[in-house]
Amino acid sequence: MMRVTNSTLLALLVLSVGCSADIKRLSVSGTVSIDGKPIENCLLVFQSKDGGSNLGSTAIVSRGEFSLKDEVGLAEGEYAVIVMENQPDLEEYEERKAKDPRKALNQLRIPARYRSTSDLTVSVTSPNQKFDLVLQSK
Repeated sequence: MMRVTNSTLLALLVLSVGCSADIKRLSVSGTVSIDGKPIENCLLVFQSKDGGSNLGSTAIVSRGEFSLKDEVGLAEGEYAVIVMENQPDLEEYEERKAKDPRKALNQLRIPARYRSTSDLTVSVTSPNQKFDLVLQSK
């Protein structure tokens, strides 16, 4: 089970809360894989490419799947998708460090090109859209 850290919760809150109640958010869902295998323990950050009124959002990926309901979904538009691996909170980090310092942090499996300015994009055009996000390690 994935533990959500305080910084993760803050990021979810900041990216999910909007300035305007007039923007209609739509539910979206989908799968995320790398080299054909489902991704575990990561976050998807949807950043509006329009730069205008479209709000982004953040989704937790569990067992290779994600889902955003209407309340925190995405407005119609184009989004860059950033994939961030979740790291343990301080308590879990200390527990792992005591057992094996080399395994205190989660391994970075997501290539750098998906963790920053990603070429991975989605286009939201209707409610209940499903996206299959396919990442390649090479």
